[in-house]
Amino acid sequence: MLQPVKKGEDYLLPELAEHVSRQFPAALYTSFLLSALMVLVLWDLFPARILLSWLTTVYTVSLLRLMLYHRHRRRPERRLSPEQWLRRYASGAILSGVVWGAAPLLFYSGKSPQTNVFIAFVLGGLIAGASSSMAPLKATFRIFISLICLPLSTLFIIRGDSLHLAMGSMLLIYGAAYLVISANTARMILESLTLRNENILEIEEHRKAETQLRLTQKDLEKTVARRTAELRTANEELSREIDERLQAESRLRISEERYRNLVESSSDWIWEMDRDGRYTYSSPSVLSILGYAHQEVLGCRFYSFMPPEDAKRAKDIFNANKSGGKPFERLISAYLNKDGAERIIETNGEPVFDDADTLVGYRGINRDITLRVKHEEEKRKVEHMKSLGLLAGGIAHDFNNLLMTVFGNIELARMEIKADSNAERRLANSLTAMEQARKLTGQLLTFSRGGSPILEATSIRNLILDSCRFALSGTAVRCEYDVPEDLWMADVDSNQIWQVLNNILTNAREAMPDGGTLWISAENVTLTEMDTTAPVLGNFVKVSVRDQGVGVSKKDIPRVFDPYFSTKIRGAQQGTGIGLAVCHSIIEKHGGSILFESEPGIGTTVSFFLHALSAGPNDAPPGGSTGNGNPEDQCAAA
Repeated sequence: MLQPVKKGEDYLLPELAEHVSRQFPAALYTSFLLSALMVLVLWDLFPARILLSWLTTVYTVSLLRLMLYHRHRRRPERRLSPEQWLRRYASGAILSGVVWGAAPLLFYSGKSPQTNVFIAFVLGGLIAGASSSMAPLKATFRIFISLICLPLSTLFIIRGDSLHLAMGSMLLIYGAAYLVISANTARMILESLTLRNENILEIEEHRKAETQLRLTQKDLEKTVARRTAELRTANEELSREIDERLQAESRLRISEERYRNLVESSSDWIWEMDRDGRYTYSSPSVLSILGYAHQEVLGCRFYSFMPPEDAKRAKDIFNANKSGGKPFERLISAYLNKDGAERIIETNGEPVFDDADTLVGYRGINRDITLRVKHEEEKRKVEHMKSLGLLAGGIAHDFNNLLMTVFGNIELARMEIKADSNAERRLANSLTAMEQARKLTGQLLTFSRGGSPILEATSIRNLILDSCRFALSGTAVRCEYDVPEDLWMADVDSNQIWQVLNNILTNAREAMPDGGTLWISAENVTLTEMDTTAPVLGNFVKVSVRDQGVGVSKKDIPRVFDPYFSTKIRGAQQGTGIGLAVCHSIIEKHGGSILFESEPGIGTTVSFFLHALSAGPNDAPPGGSTGNGNPEDQCAAA
């Protein structure tokens, strides 16, 4: 594809690269203007969707080429070598030729010869301009002119009539002529550059000769001897460099052939690193896993993408394996995505040795197992919650029996002492505390067995209204409501779901002691296999409660559904740590799922999913709340 000079003339590559670079902006801006003008002219003749799609493709290719140009010209520290620049320029030119060559295939008109002539005129102008800017890149220009001329010429010739045959032939002759002109231009450029370099060399030699003439014959002999030795050494070094380059190219061809099929067909992240842990190769799949382009990770140490603790552990394991030349097997570590999200990666790698059996690095695969790990953690959490539920249920049952005895004795004692006495008031306070303890045991029993839900068709909308009225009564909390009239009904135990809503609303209210705004929303959702928010697929009613409270720290979020865990002050009225555990147990027994999101200083959102009874409108069951009126007015009344 890239043949700018003949063999033995590589020293002209910098001048050729500079020549192409100077021509490059004008060619790009011409492409921008011509494509826009062409779309304007053809706007009334072809569908706008096709025209805009083609124009977007032209602009995208041109912008990518422009970005390559600015990177090469304006960032000297990362400037490409002349050969790299010319190769990438050639690739961009061919891609541009493909896009422009598609124009006659998209916009050829059998009814409007003027349109076809206009397209041929535009393409002819592109060819004329490219014959100068691409002249040194002979193979690239041949491919470019073929991509431009052949589609339209073929369409003209296929039309078959004498006029179109003549137009197709003229276009081919036009392209062939510009091939010859471009070849002559390239030859003139090369001859000019060669002559310039030869003149520079001759001037330098002339100056050296004048200097050497001033030396004595003895000094001249010493200089000749020294130069001869230097040339011999330089020749040997050049030979060694050529051999090393040939070996590197051979290894590169073998490596590319070995990994091409694997990399193209695998969704895993395939990589290579040196013995210092720096990535020397990365497959494009790193973009879907970590959000980085594969060029961005090159030269970076693998543990630089990990949190500090995982990075230290991975570094120690790497150093230990490197010293013994051992492979990595199922090394599980946390990686940080480009947006800061954490991904769990399983690493498997094999050591790579050179011909002298010296370790030069590692080659392996990273697999994203984040979803698998989360599912396993959720499974372990469910088992843990079941065990805690059994224990809590047993303790609550026995404790409840003891409370009944204490209740009875206190009531009997109150009957035997004088009313309004200090002792009677203390016993009354004791009864109040005992009542709170009884409610706590009731929550523990609900948590332990889910309250054996009695399922029936229920209006979730009405439950939300009733819970809002009850939980926010007498508070300074303002409620904003977003519940559609056509919310699906759900097959639930209304008392238990009312308790779930009451617990969540109570937590939200207590998180805003000075008042604030509480948002309650509900919606109909259908979960597919792409969703992970519910244990099964199907139709669900999603209920969300969002507050403006202090929020919960990230490290505490995994524990919010654990029994007796609370970030609030413990006491008789709040901070028992049972409310969300009971919610989790009830929703799980209903076959749904519950989610908790929070950000310190911003607020908390609790959402849960309940199986929808049907995908029809929500009709209130007999005896329930009618749900008439504005939901916000009802919450305001609360």
